[in-house]
Amino acid sequence: MPPSAYTGPEFLERELTDVFAREWISFGRASALSKPGDHMTYELAGQPILIIRDTDGRLRALSNVCLHRMSTLLEGSGNRRAGDEAEHGVL
Repeated sequence: MPPSAYTGPEFLERELTDVFAREWISFGRASALSKPGDHMTYELAGQPILIIRDTDGRLRALSNVCLHRMSTLLEGSGNRRAGDEAEHGVL
């Protein structure tokens, strides 16, 4: 591939619109988030993403940004019990 495929803004824009905006992206195995509160964070196409197993056992993917404070909700991976957010100033 030509160097512009790795550094060119035109190629990046095409990847964002033709690949990332249209295809499913795998972040890992569901078993890695086995308990309620298990979470992991990623950045996809410049957007911070949070994947968490909710208290009903469902996996959720959402923006990892608090719109009120314009700050990151969680970093890395780990487990947060319901209620931990208020205790730690998150959410």
